[in-house]
Amino acid sequence: MMRLDKQGEENVMYGDWDRDRNRNILVPMSAFGELRKDLMNNLGLNRMKGFLIRYGWELGKQDGKKIKRKNINEIEKMIHYGPLLHMKKGHVITETTCLDIDKSKEFPLLKMTGIWKSSYEAHEHKRLFGEANHGVCYTLIGYASGYMSELFGKTVIFKEQSCEGMGDPFCRWIGKPKERWGDELEDILIHFRETPIVQELEETYEKLLEERNNLARTAEIHKRLTEEIIRGNDLQSISNVVHETFGIPLLIEDSQFRTLAQSTFLQSKHQIIKTSFQSYLAEKSEFPKIKVGHTFRPFYQTKFIRFADHQRLITPIFLQGEIYGYCSLIDVSEEQKCPDIAHMVIERIASVCSLYLLNEKVKFETSERIKGNFLQQLINGQFISKKDMITRGNYIHLNLEKPYYIAVITYDGSYQSIEEELTFHDALLEQISLYFKNRQINVLTGQRSNDIILFISIEVLGNQLIEHFFQKIVTYLQDLFPSRSFTAGISLKDNDIEHIRDLFDQALAAVRLTTSKNKIVTFQSLGIVGSLINPQNKKIVEKSAKQILDPIISMCDGKREESLKTLYFFLENGGNLEETADDLALSVSGLRYRIRKIEEIIGKDLRNPADNYQLLLSLQALILIGKLEINERVANRLT
Repeated sequence: MMRLDKQGEENVMYGDWDRDRNRNILVPMSAFGELRKDLMNNLGLNRMKGFLIRYGWELGKQDGKKIKRKNINEIEKMIHYGPLLHMKKGHVITETTCLDIDKSKEFPLLKMTGIWKSSYEAHEHKRLFGEANHGVCYTLIGYASGYMSELFGKTVIFKEQSCEGMGDPFCRWIGKPKERWGDELEDILIHFRETPIVQELEETYEKLLEERNNLARTAEIHKRLTEEIIRGNDLQSISNVVHETFGIPLLIEDSQFRTLAQSTFLQSKHQIIKTSFQSYLAEKSEFPKIKVGHTFRPFYQTKFIRFADHQRLITPIFLQGEIYGYCSLIDVSEEQKCPDIAHMVIERIASVCSLYLLNEKVKFETSERIKGNFLQQLINGQFISKKDMITRGNYIHLNLEKPYYIAVITYDGSYQSIEEELTFHDALLEQISLYFKNRQINVLTGQRSNDIILFISIEVLGNQLIEHFFQKIVTYLQDLFPSRSFTAGISLKDNDIEHIRDLFDQALAAVRLTTSKNKIVTFQSLGIVGSLINPQNKKIVEKSAKQILDPIISMCDGKREESLKTLYFFLENGGNLEETADDLALSVSGLRYRIRKIEEIIGKDLRNPADNYQLLLSLQALILIGKLEINERVANRLT
């Protein structure tokens, strides 16, 4: 019968003791797995991860103390004992692949790498939870970190680069002093610091309290802004209320970053802020200029941007599914901090601005529709008397007793569908209306077919010529829609609103003679040919013009349109071969050949001024009365 001495009895009763009188206990791997499962279920992943890392740290730290007491002089041997002790505990099979040490330094460890095989943690995690998408050997990295930190008296952190728990063949790790990790430790360093649950609860309570206060403050701002809308106030009022209530000035811009409103506080700093932001848009690769004018790629989400002289929290204003503009909270203080509540507030501000803009858009579209219908009624002669016209004009603040012009703006381009054409036409009409609205110019805008019709009172012109007035409009539209070509025809000036139909016909005639070189044509510039044409003699003019051009019009070999076009531009350019060849995209030699053929067909010398005048006058007459269309961008048509 075997007898145990007193020490043996203690070993059986209380477990094994090491030479330093530290009692060691053996725990089955499956039991540790259940502990891991309970920690996960009750504390969550992050607290479980922190608990196991700190548990491993303590194991490694104790083994580090043991090794230091052995008075081993060689640092490599001291490091080597760590993996051996680790394996002795049955946690893992360790293999060191790299040990980078500089013994000339006070803290010699530079880097250590290696692999773990048969990790008990990886095995249990896969058994209980399946494969993970991140490393799961928390006690192992804690142990290695604790051991090396205790050994060197300075914090050393280990991280997994691959893990068996993720399905990798083995775990690959790397360890470095804390200072050598740089910013790579943000996701793990917090788990090495123990935070009591009571402290966490206190922090959570403080955050909830702060969140409640933020929500209350945000609700108050939203309430005040809504009240501003109900009172009928504008965006400028909204900007000032935000600054007054929230303490940070507000800037409201359209989709092209043009200022719509800003807090009064920003007015003195407006140019500096605008310059910084425009430089940012131009320099950043994610905001390259695109084809539509000077547009930049939009911000679809809230974005925080820091500049040298200010910082900006910007969010889009959506209107009917499209970005209409932007709200920006502008901080020009030296602290350069963006409070968390700002993200909540700015989205509420954007929603209120969207509501205001939607209301303004409906009012504006209704007003423009009324004006458009009124202009159509004037042109169609649907009013009983002149007095009735003037009265209706007064309703929309338009004095119809003043001299006025009628203009027609047209454009060219091809479309893949009717829907595409209608969409573009609506967008064009909207942009023209916005152009006048933003400049506070009261005009009547209407449409007929692909033409935009404008009623312009001389009151809005000031001292500028009507040609200059429309040059600005055409340039604006060309920049906004560069794939199109816009031209304008302008009538004579008249004092009598009852002559509006005649002025419309004049503008329509003038626009037919526009070209890419001469985008704006006034009826006055047409000279005698414009004066000769009126409703009474259109048939006579048409008959005379066709008689002069009959040799070409009678052609039936497909060359009629080509010959008419060539003849028109040759005469329009005063016989200049180079300019005509450029207009027709021909070589000079090719043009000479065409001219000779035309001279043979019509039996006239195109160097004869009298013949040229008759031919050009006939072509212009047919164009003016709408029987002939000759344009270098549109196919010829003779009706």
